[in-house]
Amino acid sequence: MGFSIKLAPGVRVRASSRGLRTSVGPRVARFHAGAGGAGFSSGAGPVSFYTSLSNGRRTSSGGRARSVSTTAYQRELARQRRIDERSARYDQAQELLATFQHILDLHREEFPPAVRPLAPAPQQPDRAAIYRHFEAQALKGVGRFKRLERDQARRKAAAWADAEAARLWQEQTHAHAQAQGWLDHCWSQLCANDRDAVMETLTAAFEDNEAPSAPIGVSDDEVSLALLVPSIDEVVPERLPDVTQAGNISFRKISKKDRAAYYGTFVCGQALVTVREAFAVTPGIRSVRVVVLRAGRPDVYGQQRIECLLAVAFDRVGLAGVAWESAGAVDILNQTSHELLFQQTGPSKELMPLNLASEPGLRAVVEAIDLRDLGMDSLQSPGSAAQRVGADQLPARPSAGVTPIDQGWARARLCRAEVERILGSDGSREQLNRQLTVVIEPYMNDTKDLATAAVKQIVDTLDPRSDLARSNQVTPFLENVLSLVGQSLEQTGSRGPFEYLEQMDGVLRALENAWQAADMPSRTEPTRRQRY
Repeated sequence: MGFSIKLAPGVRVRASSRGLRTSVGPRVARFHAGAGGAGFSSGAGPVSFYTSLSNGRRTSSGGRARSVSTTAYQRELARQRRIDERSARYDQAQELLATFQHILDLHREEFPPAVRPLAPAPQQPDRAAIYRHFEAQALKGVGRFKRLERDQARRKAAAWADAEAARLWQEQTHAHAQAQGWLDHCWSQLCANDRDAVMETLTAAFEDNEAPSAPIGVSDDEVSLALLVPSIDEVVPERLPDVTQAGNISFRKISKKDRAAYYGTFVCGQALVTVREAFAVTPGIRSVRVVVLRAGRPDVYGQQRIECLLAVAFDRVGLAGVAWESAGAVDILNQTSHELLFQQTGPSKELMPLNLASEPGLRAVVEAIDLRDLGMDSLQSPGSAAQRVGADQLPARPSAGVTPIDQGWARARLCRAEVERILGSDGSREQLNRQLTVVIEPYMNDTKDLATAAVKQIVDTLDPRSDLARSNQVTPFLENVLSLVGQSLEQTGSRGPFEYLEQMDGVLRALENAWQAADMPSRTEPTRRQRY
């Protein structure tokens, strides 16, 4: 309820329950004061505008207004904090899901097959530019009004330009032919599985790999690779995102068995993607062997060593036609590989390091891997100094039993790798000979001791029903084996290093024949371990 009184033209007083309020001025520019605060209004026809000129509404209790404002502000802060936390949990869940999806999709990466490289086509010389250059030279010193001389100069410049363009074109085509010839030579070397070409190509291809990889040897149409994978804590998160019944994001802890399964998938995926890339960039390679390594925990001496988690071989034909988009890494590895070596323990089937003591051939390979190629200078291999070796140093089949013959072949491979390294290094002839002597002489002495021990073991445990015992040629046969060793030692200095190695290989083959003739326990040759 209220009323208003017009005191004068343009002056009006209004009374209401809120108090008195005075308006002064015409409608187009009217000032208001009193209850409700000062203000200004303007209008014409059915349209009007009003704006307040006061700082706000006064109350009898200013503290209450401030209290209401502070409560609303705190409530808004809490709401914004909940939004930020929910957004952070969403981002964390997305990151975890991406990590698990990456593990599952590792092996699905595609690599375009290598094709014959082509040198860039030669470009036609710019005859117009060449002509302008010779025209300027030919017209130099010829007056503008000497038309006949200028025409002759232009004809001469045109002849020079044609000759120069032809010369440049010939040079470019010759350079193109040389470049293409070099590329064809490199391509033929790669297709022929030349060791240097294959090693260089694979090294360049593996530079951007997620897991450090490196070639360690080439033999015929087979290449051996080393792959270094991180530990399970660096790869598989401990929690998996989930959604509660209320629709909130939560993170449940993954069981040890599931984490081990994800890590196994990661290791298999890294092995497969490395093999796929190797087959893609080396068209002549038909078989790839992979040794998967991992940095182990420090031993009691504080030395961190590498562990061998997996050894596996693949054939190019076996991987042809695989449904990469739908098949899992573990299934592909189980169904397409051969000579698969791994070890799992406990109810969780955790992937454990291989016992290299029962795998002398594989141990020789691991010991000979140059860890610098994998970017791990600080780690130590399970044996002596690491050197690069050939693919033939991986055993044709993993051997589970260790015999003196096994030890001899493993020692022979390491010695051959060391000899190859020395011969490929820089130094004078005398320095190389001294280094070769330091390597070969101990190896020959070790072979002699091994042969003596093997012969003694044969004599002590000879089965009288064996072919060797029934032939009554035990003593001459074994004496012939020891004679081979003695002849090699007596001829030190008269042969090349590889001739010594061939001589020692002959000794080992003779020992192997004697071992088999005596029906001694030989190396077991499993075709396949249990499925992963």
